[in-house]
Amino acid sequence: MKLPAMYRKIFPAFTAALLWLLLLLPIGALNPLSVSLPSAEGGFFSNDLELFEEVLDLVGDKYIYSPDYKKMFTASVDEMVRTLDDKDVSLRNELTGQSISKFNKNIHYTLNYNREKSFETFKKIYFFLLGESGKKLSKEELEIAAVTGLMDSLDKYSKYMDADTFNKSMRDTEGKYGGLGMVITMKDKHLYVVKTIKNSPAQRAGIQPEDIFRKVNGIIIEKTQIAELADKLRGQPGSQVNLTLYRPSENKEYTHTLKREVILIETVEY
Repeated sequence: MKLPAMYRKIFPAFTAALLWLLLLLPIGALNPLSVSLPSAEGGFFSNDLELFEEVLDLVGDKYIYSPDYKKMFTASVDEMVRTLDDKDVSLRNELTGQSISKFNKNIHYTLNYNREKSFETFKKIYFFLLGESGKKLSKEELEIAAVTGLMDSLDKYSKYMDADTFNKSMRDTEGKYGGLGMVITMKDKHLYVVKTIKNSPAQRAGIQPEDIFRKVNGIIIEKTQIAELADKLRGQPGSQVNLTLYRPSENKEYTHTLKREVILIETVEY
């Protein structure tokens, strides 16, 4: 079946991003219904939630730990409600599960650790929220919110990036680039070091995983995105960059002056 145009743009980059994350990340770095609606299948077209289901498959096959489907689906629902941003829509915990309501319409549901059962429940929630959103959110926007919530629930290194952001942040990591030799990610609005590359300027300077970026060349990088930071760290081999990083484990800031080098990266084939 041919994917919709939007998914053809997003999914290859997302797949590569997830595989890059799972293959590159060190194991030690992770410190891992009753519904008053018609059945979802009645209005469920073949391409509805196709991207979301593909992501579920990837996580199930490639993630380093056994997936916690209850946690993943719950996070997806929470993110869809948050993205809808409708003051009349409320999500509540109840004795026998959860419920979402808007005026006199409501859906009561229970998510569990069984993927198939929880996915069927999730479809009903998705269509309930889509119906109550009017034209505020498209199917694609609501689905992206669900994927974002799912990825954020995995661990602090997992994050959804759209195709443009991913391509920009990774464009120079195939083979060579003039840089510092570290993998970075964003979590809770902070930019972290995930790992440093062997014998790179970053590793030789003693930069460690979990270090948080504070300044680049004396400029505070608050609210900076991954792609922007990557651009600031790259440059001509031999040029210098000054970094200030905060190390939470020591409650201390470190300042490093590093010289950019041509970084050799071993690519992984799959």
